[in-house]
Amino acid sequence: MTRRDISHYLAKQTAEHLKSKVGSSTFAGGVFGVEGNQLTAHGGYRLSFVDGDSLIRIVVDRNYEELSDFEGFLKSLNVPRKYAGVLESVSVSSGADDGVYVDLHMKIRATSGKRVSNEERIFHAVFHTAVRRILEVAYDSR
Repeated sequence: MTRRDISHYLAKQTAEHLKSKVGSSTFAGGVFGVEGNQLTAHGGYRLSFVDGDSLIRIVVDRNYEELSDFEGFLKSLNVPRKYAGVLESVSVSSGADDGVYVDLHMKIRATSGKRVSNEERIFHAVFHTAVRRILEVAYDSR
């Protein structure tokens, strides 16, 4: 069975999760938006989700502005114990075009050689490990 790419799912679920927390008027006002695998957030930030099988990459950029300070705020990201069965580790680095890469390395099962297949569980691990902090830093740096 072929594994499904969940890049679009992660962006859509993030938008839905945020909508349930902050209200639909925030989306109607253009503060957040989603198109394909990309979530737009306040201050011109864009988060693109890329499903690389053994890792989920979140590419953060902001209208071609350098985000070196932003990268520093994310260096302390780590996998909460609650999600240790889904994610192995997190790394943050500078990406192309002055963006920042947040790589969430998936835990690969020894028995099957595959990652967890429960998409909702992956979403919650990705959101609570990285996305929430990314959005907090984006909001604070407006």
